[in-house]
Amino acid sequence: MLLQLLLATLWGGSRALDTRYRLQVQREVRVQEGLCVLVPCSFSYPRDGWDDSTPALGYWYKDSGVSMASDYVVAVNNQKKWVHWSTRDRFQLVGDPQSMSCSLLIKEAKREDSGQYYFRVERGSKVKFNYKNFEFSLEVTDAPRNLEISISLNSAAVEPQTRGSELSHLDARQGQALRLLCEAESLPPAILSWTLGGRVLSWSQPWGPRGLALELPSLKAGDSGIYTCTAEHRLGSLSRTLELSVQYAPQNLTVTVTRGSSTVLEDLRNGDTLEVLEGQRLRLHCQAQSHPAARLSWEQGDRMLSSPQPLGVLELPGVGKEQEGELTCLAQNELGSLSISLGLSVVSAPHLQGPSCSWEDEVLCCSCSSRAWPAPTLRWQLGNQTLEVTSNDTVQVTISSGGPWANGTLSLHRELGAGLRLSCEARNTYGERSTGVLLIPDEKGLPSKTFSHGIFLGMGVTTFLFLCLILVLVKTLRRKGSLAEKDRLSRRSTILDYVNVFPGAGALARNRKAKPSSPSMPPPPSAPPSAPSPEAQNQQKEHHYVPHGPLGPGPSTQAAEPGSPDEVQYATLNFPGLRPWEAQQPRVSHADYEAIKFH
Repeated sequence: MLLQLLLATLWGGSRALDTRYRLQVQREVRVQEGLCVLVPCSFSYPRDGWDDSTPALGYWYKDSGVSMASDYVVAVNNQKKWVHWSTRDRFQLVGDPQSMSCSLLIKEAKREDSGQYYFRVERGSKVKFNYKNFEFSLEVTDAPRNLEISISLNSAAVEPQTRGSELSHLDARQGQALRLLCEAESLPPAILSWTLGGRVLSWSQPWGPRGLALELPSLKAGDSGIYTCTAEHRLGSLSRTLELSVQYAPQNLTVTVTRGSSTVLEDLRNGDTLEVLEGQRLRLHCQAQSHPAARLSWEQGDRMLSSPQPLGVLELPGVGKEQEGELTCLAQNELGSLSISLGLSVVSAPHLQGPSCSWEDEVLCCSCSSRAWPAPTLRWQLGNQTLEVTSNDTVQVTISSGGPWANGTLSLHRELGAGLRLSCEARNTYGERSTGVLLIPDEKGLPSKTFSHGIFLGMGVTTFLFLCLILVLVKTLRRKGSLAEKDRLSRRSTILDYVNVFPGAGALARNRKAKPSSPSMPPPPSAPPSAPSPEAQNQQKEHHYVPHGPLGPGPSTQAAEPGSPDEVQYATLNFPGLRPWEAQQPRVSHADYEAIKFH
């Protein structure tokens, strides 16, 4: 305390309240770092112990805030007075204390120049005064600098990977706790903020703590992105960025499917069942969200359908019944795995076998079978009448099913009108198919039983004539007369009509009345139509002939060519004056008969 009183007396502190000592200066001065500023100043003091020829000495001091003894001179007009090295040549007393001016020029301002400054005057033997009560405050400002981002994962400090001067990269795993701390040097204090993709997450106040922390207690996949810390005030701004990549196991596994040549996508979920037409083309696409990217594979039971790959595409060019079952898509990376399963059900439109008809003891017996999935339903149609499952004296109808098959039988005990159409129809939810035959009655009102005998006789005579032709080629020409004689003996006619498949009976009725003048051979069989694709039209109709007698276990069911015009096709064979069969008559085997087709 005594030392402070002594210093106050020495430096003129006893005159601190003397109203004769006054000074005018801007109390707060602010300058940006690196620039210069002029601080205008004027003062007054009493005319005591000096005259106009007495020199006036002026001093600018920086207040240390500790004691006057530690304050140091920053500018003076007395060249003999020592000036602190940090302000030498940058702080200048440009005012003339002799003229009551104390203006100060500050050049190339530095951050450490900030502080409190006061003026001292000395003149003559009595004027020695410190203007401590008239200090001014200098603040050297600058743009934010030394911006740093500190990172800790699960409370452990980590160093990010550097990608360029301003971008850092950090890999973290889902569920970890992340803390980001942003700090910057700035005067005045800068406003700090955290943003993610342009969205502000948090910010600080200028008077708040020096740093700004961002807490992410449990990382999620959606936390990945570029985080930016920005420090800014009116003098400028500075930013640093951190690219955060959150690694996680596969999730959100989905499957889409396209059928055939279609581009329409169908979304499937776990446990869904996919119904596919037999023979249809499928393309299954499996996708998952993960980081790092998952590898995807397809499995069916213990069999791998596709090896692990990034795309997860399974191509099934033609789905068959054997491919039914559960399909599984598996997505996996080093952090985990995820699977999705779906059922594959192969369905089909009906395929018909039959109808097959024969005459047994004046009863028309027909059978028909169809295969499809789901199992088809069958029905018989006679003309415009639907025959229900029944059993009486005139008609018996049975329908049975098992697995993908449906079977039907029909027995008719009544007389049939001319040109009746009998059809077997099969249908399910994926299509329908119908095959029909046309019943041709003889003069007695029943389909001619002579048709079967005509077939056997025709086969025998045809074989006999073939053998005769071979003999003619071997023997001499004199046999020609004998053959001609035989030909003249065959003038009486037994007419056999064979009617091919056709949709109407009117044309046949007209042709049955005409007598052909010469024998003709039936046209050769046409090539069977190619099987329709599963994506073609599922509703088809076929027409078959009905044999005119019990032709054996293998009745012909040649289908009409799809798209051909409806027309009557027939052929007539005339065998005048049939002779008794000779001993060399060739024996007709059952296998040979089954191979014969009439058109």
